[in-house]
Amino acid sequence: MVDIFAFSPTTVLLCVAVLVLLWLLTRRPSGLPPGPPLLPFVGNVLSMGSDPRITFKKLRQQYGDIFCVYIFHKPLIVLNGYSTLKDAIVKNADVFSDRPHSLLNDFLAKRKGLIATSGDLWREQRRFTLNTLREFGAGRNIMEDKIHEEISQFLEAFETERGQGFDCKRLVQNAISNIVCSTIFGKRFEYSDPRH
Repeated sequence: MVDIFAFSPTTVLLCVAVLVLLWLLTRRPSGLPPGPPLLPFVGNVLSMGSDPRITFKKLRQQYGDIFCVYIFHKPLIVLNGYSTLKDAIVKNADVFSDRPHSLLNDFLAKRKGLIATSGDLWREQRRFTLNTLREFGAGRNIMEDKIHEEISQFLEAFETERGQGFDCKRLVQNAISNIVCSTIFGKRFEYSDPRH
């Protein structure tokens, strides 16, 4: 039998400190949804498997529609089910509209633009973008008319090939470019135009 009093006080203190540190690293903060047990430093990364969807499906059966997993030291809250998602995205959109801090958003994109911002700045930029796109005809029949016009030109260009085999990739790219150009610049280019 091992006598714990045979160990030096420093060794016992070090073991207690390590146990407390491991407990702190594997403890879930209060207020977070339930989830699987954590490993120190890696969280739940090692238990994710090759397809996280399968893992999340199993975790949903065990913990319900809302659960939390840790990717290294970052908590990831997973929402499942139509009613849960509707409550979060539709009924509580203001609460769930913020983007999490990440290296990509904070340092590379500097939390600017529609993709990297969140909160009031995101709402302001989204409103500006939608208003600007509406001025160019997005969401109105003007855009639909431009698309129909380009489709008729596209079909005419197809008919000029007279059933011969050809690579239609360039025609498709030109048609898409023409829709964009006619929306932004008010001008389309002929398919034979060398500038196209």
